[in-house]
Amino acid sequence: MLTYLFDAPHANHIHVDVGRFGPERPRLIRRSRAQVQAVQAMCRHVWGRTEVETTGDFDDVTRDATTRILEQAGGPGELSDSREAWQAFLVATMQRG
Repeated sequence: MLTYLFDAPHANHIHVDVGRFGPERPRLIRRSRAQVQAVQAMCRHVWGRTEVETTGDFDDVTRDATTRILEQAGGPGELSDSREAWQAFLVATMQRG
């Protein structure tokens, strides 16, 4: 997932590439700076979680915020626990946005 935070060519759109995962559904990769920055921006700008800083590091503040968002949206567990949690977070974010 690439957004304006990744580079200038992505300033006007979001790029989601599922090819990396083959036949599996995408999931959060906590060490992916691009994914984590996108999650942090969603927390801040869509969900109003201003305590989340856009650092690219999946820190405790980010984990706690995404867990609360998933609870609010009726999603399962923590964001990095499963593909289902990742999908639930993204769908809830799109619906809210």
